[in-house]
Amino acid sequence: MKSVLSIFFLIFLGAPLIKAQTTFQKAYGGISSDYINALQQTADGGYICAGTTVSYGAGNSDGLVIKTDSSGVVIWAKTYGLGSIDKINSVQQTTDGGYILAGTYYSSSISTTADVLLIKTDANGVITWSKRYGGTQEDQGKCVRQTADSGYIVAGSTFISGAGDDVYLIKTNSAGTIQWTKTYGGTNFANGYYVSITNGGYIIAGQTLSFGAGSYDAYFIKTDTAGTIQWTKTYGESNNQIAYSIQQTSDSGYIAAGNTSPSGSQTDILLIKMDTSGNQQWLKTYGTSLYENGFSVRQTSDGGYIAAGNAGGNACVIKTNATGDTLWKKSYGGSSTDIWQTSDGGYISGGYTVSYGAGNQDFLLIKSNANGYIDTCMEITPTIIIGTPAMTSSSGGTTST
Repeated sequence: MKSVLSIFFLIFLGAPLIKAQTTFQKAYGGISSDYINALQQTADGGYICAGTTVSYGAGNSDGLVIKTDSSGVVIWAKTYGLGSIDKINSVQQTTDGGYILAGTYYSSSISTTADVLLIKTDANGVITWSKRYGGTQEDQGKCVRQTADSGYIVAGSTFISGAGDDVYLIKTNSAGTIQWTKTYGGTNFANGYYVSITNGGYIIAGQTLSFGAGSYDAYFIKTDTAGTIQWTKTYGESNNQIAYSIQQTSDSGYIAAGNTSPSGSQTDILLIKMDTSGNQQWLKTYGTSLYENGFSVRQTSDGGYIAAGNAGGNACVIKTNATGDTLWKKSYGGSSTDIWQTSDGGYISGGYTVSYGAGNQDFLLIKSNANGYIDTCMEITPTIIIGTPAMTSSSGGTTST
C-alpha cells in the first residue's frame, strides 16, 4: 500500500460563507485525472471522499481518499494501491471511527484479471488491514457497507467461465475474513453496483442482460441475511436501463436511481419507487435533449428524495417530493456521483470537474444549502422534462455459492 500523499494541491472555488448552512464548491487534485466515486458526512461534521487518482501514487491509478472539515478544507489525503491499477468505488465511516473502502485491484495495466479490494483504515486513513477476493478472472468491488455484527457486505461482479459476469455478494467478519459468498445471474451479463442493508437482509441494484424486456434492464435482488434470494425484479423497455443506487425508504419500500435510454440515442435519469416486494409504485425519468445519468438517490427528512448525476456535461442535483415531482433542480460544473443530506439540512455531493482545478479531471465537492444554492455564480437551473414511461417489470435470477 502507498503512503500519505506528500503533495496535494487544493484549488479553492468559492470561499465558504459562515452562516446557518455552510456552502462551498471545491476541487482537489493534480495534473492528471482524479475523481470521486463515493462520499459521506462524518461524525465530526466533516466529509470523507473516496475515488481514483492518476495524479498521485505509484501505479497507473491508485485509490485516493480525502478527509475534510465541515468547510471542505483538507485534513488528510492518502493514496492506496497494491497493483498497477487500483480503484476505490465505495467508502463508509465505521462504528470505531475508521473507514471501510471497497474497490478493484488489477495486477497490470493490460491484465484481464482483477480482484475485489477491501481496505480497513483507522480514523486517520492508516491501513488496519487489506484483503483481496476473487477467482482467476475479473472480479470487481463496487459497494461496501458495515453490518450489524461489525462485519461487512460487499457487492460487485464476478466473471464465471461459461456464464459471463454475475452479481457478486461477499459477507465478511470484522477482520475481512469471508463468511460466505453468493453469485446471482443467468447465462448472460449481470453486474451489481450498490448494496444497502435492509430490515432483515440486503438489497442490490445493478443491471442484467439475462432477464427482462430490453437489451439491458435495471436489476434488483432482495436477499435475507444469508444471501438467499427473497425476490428479484427487472425494469426495462426495448432499450437499455441500469440501476446504480438503491436505498430502503421509511415505508420499508425502496427508491432506486439509474439511467434509461428512451430513444436509444440518449440517456435520461431514472427514478423508481418500489414497495416492500419490489413492485412499482411510481417510475419517472428526468431528461433534456442531451445526455443525463443518475448515479445516486436518497430519501430526505421531508419524505421526498434527492438525486444526483449529470445533465448535458454538468453535475445535476434534483430534489423531488414523495411522488417524484420536481421541487427544484440545480446544475454545477462537473459530474456528481454521490449525494447525501447533511446534518444542517443542506446537501453534499461529489464527483469530478474538468472546468476547474489543476488537471484533466479533479475531485469535485459541492456543499449546498437546502435549496441547492452554493452562494456563488456556479449553479444554474437546467430545463429538465419529467417523463413517466411504461416499463415492463418481471422476476428472474438464480443463485449459487
